[in-house]
Amino acid sequence: MKIQSIDNHDYPTSSLYRLIFPGILLFLCSTICVANAEEQDNPFAHQVRPLLVKYCVGCHNATEAESNLRLDSLQRILHGGDAGSALVPGNLEASLIWRRVSGLDEPKMPPEDSAQPTAEEREILRRWIEQGAPGKDAPWSLQDQWKLLQQQSKASTGSATEPTKRPSKKTTPAITAAAVLPDQSMLAGRFGHLERLTYNPSNDVWVPTQVIDLIGKVSQIRLDHSATRAAVASGLPGFGGQVHVLDLNNPSQVHRFEAHRDMLYCAVLHPTQPWVATAGYDRVIRLWNYQTSELLRSFEGHNGAVYDLDFDPTGQILASASADETIKIWRVDSGERLDTFGQCEAEQYAVRILSKPSDSADAATGVSIIACGADRRIRQWELPSLTHPSVSPMRHAVFAHEATIHLIALSPDHRFACTAAQDNTLKIWDTQRWELIEVLPKSTELPTSLAWVSSSPEAIRWTTLQGDIRSVIRNKNQLTAESNLLMSNQSPQRASIAPPPETPVHTLPANIEGVLMPDDRANGGDWFAFNAKQGEQWKIETIAARDKSPLDSHLEITDSQGNPVLRTRLQAVRESYFTFRGKDSTTIDDFRLHRWEDMELNELLYASGEVVRLWLYPRGPDSGYKVYPGTGSRYTYFGTSPVAHALNEPAWIVRELQADQAPISNGQPVFSIFYTNDDDPQRKAGKDSVIFFSAPSDGTYYVRLRDTRGFYGEAYKYKLSISPPTPRFDLKLETPEITLRPNVGTEFAIATDRFDGLDSEIEVSFEGLPEGISVVQPLTIQTDQLRAIGQMRATTGSLADLPKEFEVTLVAKSKSDGKEWNSATTPKLKVKLNEKPTMQLKVVDKDAPDDAPPITSLRIRPGETVSAKLVIERGELAGDIAFGGDDSGRNLPHGCFVDNIGLNGLLIPAGQSTREVFITAAPIASPQSRWFHLRANVDGNPTTLPIELIVTNGR
Repeated sequence: MKIQSIDNHDYPTSSLYRLIFPGILLFLCSTICVANAEEQDNPFAHQVRPLLVKYCVGCHNATEAESNLRLDSLQRILHGGDAGSALVPGNLEASLIWRRVSGLDEPKMPPEDSAQPTAEEREILRRWIEQGAPGKDAPWSLQDQWKLLQQQSKASTGSATEPTKRPSKKTTPAITAAAVLPDQSMLAGRFGHLERLTYNPSNDVWVPTQVIDLIGKVSQIRLDHSATRAAVASGLPGFGGQVHVLDLNNPSQVHRFEAHRDMLYCAVLHPTQPWVATAGYDRVIRLWNYQTSELLRSFEGHNGAVYDLDFDPTGQILASASADETIKIWRVDSGERLDTFGQCEAEQYAVRILSKPSDSADAATGVSIIACGADRRIRQWELPSLTHPSVSPMRHAVFAHEATIHLIALSPDHRFACTAAQDNTLKIWDTQRWELIEVLPKSTELPTSLAWVSSSPEAIRWTTLQGDIRSVIRNKNQLTAESNLLMSNQSPQRASIAPPPETPVHTLPANIEGVLMPDDRANGGDWFAFNAKQGEQWKIETIAARDKSPLDSHLEITDSQGNPVLRTRLQAVRESYFTFRGKDSTTIDDFRLHRWEDMELNELLYASGEVVRLWLYPRGPDSGYKVYPGTGSRYTYFGTSPVAHALNEPAWIVRELQADQAPISNGQPVFSIFYTNDDDPQRKAGKDSVIFFSAPSDGTYYVRLRDTRGFYGEAYKYKLSISPPTPRFDLKLETPEITLRPNVGTEFAIATDRFDGLDSEIEVSFEGLPEGISVVQPLTIQTDQLRAIGQMRATTGSLADLPKEFEVTLVAKSKSDGKEWNSATTPKLKVKLNEKPTMQLKVVDKDAPDDAPPITSLRIRPGETVSAKLVIERGELAGDIAFGGDDSGRNLPHGCFVDNIGLNGLLIPAGQSTREVFITAAPIASPQSRWFHLRANVDGNPTTLPIELIVTNGR
């Protein structure tokens, strides 16, 4: 049996509730016996049940019955739980509830870290059991319970209107929730009543002009989309919740009704109908007609308390935020759950629906969902459909505060948002990219409500525990990039070893030969000086391991004092760590990272000084990210050196800061990257070091060269080259020879080596194609990519009139910034013909019959999944037909991939001849047109006809 104080569910976090309401708890659960006839007739309802509600019902109720034990009614107590009855009337020693409360049995209840009953409260329980547990369950309403608590409070404190207070110099009652009205007045919720406040500038006070009595604590006040109605949620923990709906244009018109059997946390009005949605501790969302108090519909599916709700502007969907660490989207007219967002890592306390899509994607519905909570992050999802279940892509996940985020407010145009956290910090964000705009002055007390006031100029207004109302004026024309935060340049530490004073200055370009000798040990290696102008580009590399020298070189660029030169700063925006296993220093695959769902392709990952770039999503439950370049040994960025990573080693998603850009105040580190390197970031030089240096200013710079292990000797020879970079590329065939078969395609793969920063698109054309042979051209290797896959086929069903063998020459070029580069190599593809038939295959529309003609194109938008049907003619092939794993979509654009492949890849099982093929475009996929195909891994590897995949931001 577990007994726990109800303060664990009276506010989004128990710690926050303990800060706000110690007096309210005592007031609600006062167990002073009022000697009247009614109490003597039913001591269980008037004396014992409030005691159980205070310490036990939080974990032993209809919704959450620990050990199958409920203590919310006398009948349930006598029925008991897994350990039998919790109560034997008249027998104190046999009553489990007494043995646990008094500590006679383990575990003692309530737990030691929870509020404990006083000696007087234990005496009430003891005397009631010894007297035979008299009384009965009283079917009282919430109003009845409220009256009883007021009577008990009056008897114990002499006042029926105020609970016992914690010591404070201020006497203003706490404002627990508030809303700003269009005329700049406010609705403020206090314990037991609601006030309409108007500001009096002459004496700087807020004056109540209307007071409405209600039950318990006000949890939330929400205006509808037109700001003409207000919904007020209030209630008593363990007893029930009440809703008030106010017509702001007619103050006398108030609708009220009881909505839930436990504490109510939120109530939100439908934009067009006389409906209100409510939710709270009991996990169920309910939709009411507030004019008739009729329950229209219930939405069930959350496994924890529901803390916030929001309707979209059309009223078609409802979003909910829960303690079960999820956000759920519901269709209002049917109650159908459209999606569940499971990327959150802790309780979610606020959810809002944006009426505009972000600039980063053209959402089909123009609706996106934002949420925040105890995981200290703001997340945003795009909603593809308002009517059908769908997979909603997450667009942003921003580490926003260093404490739980419990409040969020949107500007009237939804361009900006303000968040408040339990460390009393408030921040303003750009909702298009979720970049930090400004950190507001820290609140002196915990904010309990937050509003973006539509005025001229606009203002942020919040209320506090101490009953204060605070505001900050904002000029929205000044809401641009962050400008008032301190820079975090992280100035490098002074070098422990300075360059020798008489180091000669080399004229560039330079080629230097040397040997690391023991005499160089005192200087920390060999030093070389050179002069450079601001912005000059130089490639600095060693040639040692490539000449069979045992030297494992390490290069570093310093200033004239020996201080390392700063290359850039990287702002961490999301934190993670390596799971399942560590990584060696070369592997590109299976980067398993905590909360990988929060990451996006092409983002930079920092770990132990190394920076890599994400290339491909994990392709199932037993896989991780692939990093660039997607094949071979992994690349590193900003000249960082590849290193091994241990299991559980921390890692961060990072973004580069511009030279004059202030870092984001998000509680995450800023990493300074200096001009230093151990191994070539692109692995072409093996263990030799390569640095691409851009001089930050005119001056003298030094290169320090040493062995990473500190070795010296005559064998440790090297060459040091300092020269301008020469961008170029080479082209090569990965399949130098192919064989064509009738009525199918045969694929070939090309690859490139890129040098000295040439990362632009490469176009490949084909010379010497015989008549009757086709190939899609130009075949392109995309920007930053290393491979492309083409296919060749005969345009006639008969190969008899075609040459039996021929060669095709590949010619490649690349253009960037008005310059053109041509490949120094022109590889030749050797082609043979084989008239033996092979398995036929095609791709048709997903709803078409199997004998339909093949499709020639598909359209897709970033963040979307489309599908088609793969059809084969097996012939004599009886087994499984495989089409590859994460590479099953041949020549798809970067960011597009065949999805839902499972552990066995894209497969047509034995006995079947069709398979639906799903293609997904990641949010980073750029608008383009690219030809792809599918290839079978049997019978000569035949391919489908080329299919044009058109990636577009349009419909």
